[in-house]
Amino acid sequence: MPKIQPVSREDATPEQRRMADPIFEARGGKYGGPWGILLHCPELFEKVGALGSHLRDGASLPRRL
Repeated sequence: MPKIQPVSREDATPEQRRMADPIFEARGGKYGGPWGILLHCPELFEKVGALGSHLRDGASLPRRL
């Protein structure tokens, strides 16, 4: 049993849903992995989401690496 329970969609506040729904819809509508835990701290949730987006879409490495 985890020490911190993930926030489920049913238990999420309207602010948490506003932030999380776009991310979860892009990932199949599931509140899983670290996202349900990160919802306990909305500011951190947004920063981690932005970091993930940057790493996925905005960062690149030279081919040799």
